[in-house]
Formats: sequence, C-alpha cells, structure tokens
Amino acid sequence: MSTRKTRVTVLFNDLEELERAFADTPEGISSSSSIVITGSNQWVQHRTTIGLPNHFEPLRITWKATKPLNYTLQAPLMEGMNIYSSKSSQHPSLANSISSAKYNLMHSEAIDEALIREILPVEIAGINFTINEDRHYDILLDRQTLKIDEYYALDVGKTQNISYSPELGKFELGLFFPESNNDLEVNLNGARCSWTDDGVMEQCKKTYLFYQRAHFAPIEADSYPVRLLEPVGLHPTVSVDLTNAEMVEKCAFYMYLTTPADLFMDKFDTSPIFLAGATDLEAPEYRIVKEVWGMESLLELTPGMVNDVKLHTRYVLPQSVKSSKSVRFTPHIFQACDSGSDSIHENPFYTKSLGFDSLFTNDTIFKHFNTPTLELAIPAADSNDYEFVRSTTWACLIISVLYLCLKILRK
Repeated sequence: MSTRKTRVTVLFNDLEELERAFADTPEGISSSSSIVITGSNQWVQHRTTIGLPNHFEPLRITWKATKPLNYTLQAPLMEGMNIYSSKSSQHPSLANSISSAKYNLMHSEAIDEALIREILPVEIAGINFTINEDRHYDILLDRQTLKIDEYYALDVGKTQNISYSPELGKFELGLFFPESNNDLEVNLNGARCSWTDDGVMEQCKKTYLFYQRAHFAPIEADSYPVRLLEPVGLHPTVSVDLTNAEMVEKCAFYMYLTTPADLFMDKFDTSPIFLAGATDLEAPEYRIVKEVWGMESLLELTPGMVNDVKLHTRYVLPQSVKSSKSVRFTPHIFQACDSGSDSIHENPFYTKSLGFDSLFTNDTIFKHFNTPTLELAIPAADSNDYEFVRSTTWACLIISVLYLCLKILRK
C-alpha cells in the first residue's frame, strides 16, 4: 500500500506580487477552498512524494526543457533526458548505459514517458501523473520513497487555480518571495497553507526559510567564451577561454562533458579526471551505439589561460538527405569550491543524489557559467550512391580477378 503527499511551492518575484495572489482569491484566503494566481513568470515546484511498501535501489530521472532553470528551487539539470541508476542495476531497458564513476548513465535527446514508467516501480502504476516536455522534471527513487518534482514558470497573464483533490493525498501549498538572495544564502519569506481531507483550507501560517545552496545561478557577466576552433574538421577542439578567471583558494574550474557516440575523447591527449562510455578509438558510431549511447568525462581546467579539449569523430552511417550528420553537445563549465559545511548539499527543495555533483564531496559548492550548445557536422557518405558504389566495386573486383587469372594462364 503506497501513501501520497503533494506540495506545491510558488516563488514570487516580490512581496507585492505575493499579496496580489491573496487579493485575487475571490472569497478571501481564510475562507476559500482554492488560491488563484495570475501568472507573471513565477516559478513553481510541484512535488509529489509517494511512500512505497518495498525497498528499491537508487534511481534518478531528469528532463531539462528548453526554458531556463531557477536555481533557487532546483539543482542544475543536464540537457535532454538523463537516467542515473545504481551501479548494480540490471534493468534490460538500460542495457546501453554508461558505467560511470558512481552510477550508470542513460541519455536521450527526447523524453520517453513509456520508458520512465517501465523502469519505475510497478506500485505506482495506478497513480496518475503525466509528463509535459515543456517543463523540467527531477524524479528520485530512494529506498521506500519516490519524489516527482515538476518545475515550470507561470505564463504572463494566465491564471492558475490551486486547490485540493483527493488524488493529491496530504496537500500543502507554499507561497514565497526572496527577502534576500545572494550567491550562497537564500532567505525566503511567505506562508504555508494546508488543506483537510474534506478539501477545506486550513489557516495559512507565516513561514521563513533560510538555507545555503550548493548551486549558484549562472551570471551572464561571469561567462567565459566556449567555442569550437575553426576549421572544425574530423578532430574538433573545444576551446574554453579562462584568461580572465582567477585562481581561488580551495576552488577549481571543471568541464563536465557528455557526448553521443559520434564523438570520443582520447584520454592520452586530454588527461581527464575520469572518462567513461564509448572510448574505443577505432569502432564506428553505428557499432558503438549497440553497446553504449555515448561518452561522459570530467576535466579540470586551468584559470588564467585558454584551455583546449581535443575530441575525435567516428565514422557514421551513410545519409540519404545530406552528406553530413549534425551532432550537438553542451560542455558544462563550472567552478567547484570547498565550503567546509556538509549540510550545504540539501535544502527544502533539493537533496543531492545521483548526478555529476555526486562526483564531489558533500561540502562542495558549484558556480555554473553559461555555456552554449555546440554543433558540428560529421562527413557521411551519400546512401543514394550505394548501388553505384556497390556495382562499381564488384565490377572492379571481377575485372581484377579476371586480369590476374589471364596473366597466370598466359604464363
């Protein structure tokens, strides 16, 4: 028998915006069964917590939509859909995962709701939840608890009615605005409202939340140029310009990089901290993808200089439409620092789990920099020329054999 709790948190831009939400509720906040919020890009975290009767191995599923993240309520997510499973996981649908340093990693450019439901416990089969690809998701299974976090911004001018329904289980609503918000410390002021099982709202209680966060929001002014050196060719080089970055005590710069199987890294010419996944230097892409989806690596960068990271392309299958295959990837550049506080890795909205930050100690804080998604074209043969190439090859082979036979018989 599973239990269910739901918590919705709305982060307003300021106190005035929060007060307007209370004013927009028709019957007044104390007597209403719902709260009406007019959208003005407020961020929402919708958390569903399900208690399960059995123990399960750790599993984390994330989906990053195209919209930006809000680092006050959530941790950074890698592009696309990522499935982090325990090293002992034997699920057949995750067979071509990367065996990383602390977890297995499966990646997809598109969200796969059928796969998500397949690998989650059967105990939640009757629980209704849907995936919206325009929203961010962070799903965490740990022991006997499943947390489904959905993140989205309220569209400007549109209203959202937040109310209780029985399938939500125990329901709580948090309405907050940032009273102070710097790199490390977050101070949220607001109220928590709860509902009875009969759908009646109980009194909202004034609430303060103060915590230190492990991940900083990207700051445009602190971005460092990241680009592919021209000409790109078959051995692309990712250039990270850290000439304006300074060395800070107990801090270091890193690049966390995942790429599809079309690209690979040679550990002998890049010296990564670790390298996992498709590392075979000779195999073509179409053979590698049968075993593993791509590559994962972590590299330390040197501040005060330009850092070049050399990659290599694989042979790809012939293409019917164009003479190249487009490949996209996003190198994540960040600074990691020791804070001396092990409690910094969790707060009311986020708990450290499987993911790239699990490669660091619990007292690590991360400052992320805006980095672009890079794209390159890998040359490919034209599949429309297949019959011509095959016929020509056979013709040359037959003619060569006949020529050799003729020469032998004449002797």
